Amino acid sequence: MSGSIERLPDPRTCRIIIVRFGLVQQKKQSDKHRRSARMMSGPGVKDIGDSQQDRRASQRGRGFVQERMIAKAMIDEGAPAVGDGGLSGRRAALGALLGGAMLAGLAAKARADVSSSVDTVPLQFALHLQYLVTNYLQFVIYGDNRQLPAQYIRAGEIYGDAGVIAANLQQVKFPNQADRVLQNCIQEIADEHWYQTLTIRGMLRGDSVAQSEIDYRPSAFTAMLQLAGAIGPDEQFSPYASPTNCLIGAEMLLSVQASAYASILADMTNPIAMAMMSSMAATLASSVTSVRSMLYDLSAQTPAILTMLDKLAAWRDAIDGTAITDRGLSPAMQADGQIATRLTVTDANGLYLTRTPQQVLNVLFMTSSAATAGGFFPKGISGGIVRSAAN
Repeated sequence: MSGSIERLPDPRTCRIIIVRFGLVQQKKQSDKHRRSARMMSGPGVKDIGDSQQDRRASQRGRGFVQERMIAKAMIDEGAPAVGDGGLSGRRAALGALLGGAMLAGLAAKARADVSSSVDTVPLQFALHLQYLVTNYLQFVIYGDNRQLPAQYIRAGEIYGDAGVIAANLQQVKFPNQADRVLQNCIQEIADEHWYQTLTIRGMLRGDSVAQSEIDYRPSAFTAMLQLAGAIGPDEQFSPYASPTNCLIGAEMLLSVQASAYASILADMTNPIAMAMMSSMAATLASSVTSVRSMLYDLSAQTPAILTMLDKLAAWRDAIDGTAITDRGLSPAMQADGQIATRLTVTDANGLYLTRTPQQVLNVLFMTSSAATAGGFFPKGISGGIVRSAAN
């Protein structure tokens, strides 16, 4: 296996596919109305009414064309570049999902726009989490200038306030064959997050929030692990120092994001937004399990990984309130005396553990108090949810 990075499909290709789909659907719609007019007019009638029917079909299709142009704007230059290899299974599925979601939104009579709806606030919160995780994963894999660009972190669509470009990130080196297996898995999750971010922005459109200042310095990760007792008060941790540390950093962010999406989903009302968030929540749960599985395998050589993640999970579970919201990674003894792994973050009923957005901010602000900034967000976030819970 080579060490080259597989890139994502060229976004211009995605745009062409969407545009061609729109043109074909518009033509089908126009042809359908022509045939209907002829059948209603009876045999022997000339196509005098065709021009009128064409105009009506064109009017009906105009909204479709406008929506098609919006879809073109959802994916613009700056996405991961195209490479030689084909898409892996999960990434191909995500591409199908993204394309399907956009095409469904184009064809639906009900607008997918969630502006001024009850779904706007949770989606804005989800977008902040997307910014947080996407920048980290993209940079550790691809390196310089692979954080989200200005056009994907501004408020609104075109003229909103500028977001704060992510800084203090580092690319992680994956020097050997075993490390490259981890690299490929993280890369897949990173690319999924890129397109998830664009999809959420496409749903919010003018209500998209700007990216806040995010602290990606090793000291931010160190602070959380020290608070959790996962490392000593004088120890330092850098998620960029090794592939294993990179995975631990990913778990620190992904686990919190996944628990948030599972909670947000219950409050969604827009059917298109619900479908989108359902799929994203499932994808995130799968990603967290993948990362935890890789860390569990690595713990065979480095048992301290389990201790670190157990303490981290216990701290997260305590700082966000009394409800159970997390679980460690060490295997647990079952009632029958058998040892069972805990790769998934689920409860006794097999349901994914959730956090409210306010509880998520407890973890990310690194406080059990009601606060509006701290931890990874030194200046807080914008939108309708900005304060952590008072626990």
